[in-house]
Amino acid sequence: TGSIVSLDMELLRELVAYVKKGVITIEDIKQKRVFEKTESTLEKFIVNGYPGLIAELIEAMVIEASPTVNDDTPRSPNARVLIIDEINRGNIASIFGELITLIEPSKRAGADEATEVTLPYSKEKFSVPSNIYIIGTMNTADRSLVHVDTALRRRFTFIETPPDLDVLSGISVEGIDIQKLLETINNRIELIYDREHRIGHSYLLPLRAAPSLHKLASIFADQIIPLLEEYFFDDWARIQQVLRSQGKSTSPFVTPKYSQEQIQTLLGDQAEQVATVYQKSSSAINDPASYISIYQAHADQ
Repeated sequence: TGSIVSLDMELLRELVAYVKKGVITIEDIKQKRVFEKTESTLEKFIVNGYPGLIAELIEAMVIEASPTVNDDTPRSPNARVLIIDEINRGNIASIFGELITLIEPSKRAGADEATEVTLPYSKEKFSVPSNIYIIGTMNTADRSLVHVDTALRRRFTFIETPPDLDVLSGISVEGIDIQKLLETINNRIELIYDREHRIGHSYLLPLRAAPSLHKLASIFADQIIPLLEEYFFDDWARIQQVLRSQGKSTSPFVTPKYSQEQIQTLLGDQAEQVATVYQKSSSAINDPASYISIYQAHADQ
């Protein structure tokens, strides 16, 4: 099941204060640089664990607090945020239960149609206060795990957060433009499979602090290529399409395991009846030209 994280409003307010004073920027929050630029005692697990989500909340709060916002804009005192991480990995009906009704704005405590329920064990009355904001995160690639029904959908606003290629801007590893590399790979995945399975920028973010070929090779060998294996159910022909060189139908990362001569020797007259068997190329993983060839037609060798 998904994990539940309580995000205290005081944490958000402290980050808003840093941003308004110019100590940090929204981008610093996204890139997990808060504790490099401040002496904050905030919980690092929360701040660095949800950088994209927290950055969006802080940006919205900064805008809301700007002088251009009407002073009559309603605000909830002592607001609290509840994050249900990877909500579709749990049984949504069990997670919410009767909360599905209680979380509606009109049914919350103090509202005109306020509703409360009796808790099954303590027998106490329970209602949802108006200052609670609920955020559920969901990986769209895992959408099939649990169907998000209409009853839940109409109680939430769905905001898409696609891979943010801009955060990879300027990262170069031995001449490899990491932003262009991921952009090309994701464009191909969108065409071959669908847009929901594009690879997130977080896989390549460690290269900002350690822009080395060794690190990039490790990310590709241990994370990105295995992820593609899952996406395409070990269909190496399609994986080869995703990682192919520009202007070619082949990929330096995925190569045939047997030559035609070897197949002929092994199978004789039945050689033409077998499908191509692929293998990962260890030499390409450590060759900058292999990565560059994915997005550039004539990479320097």
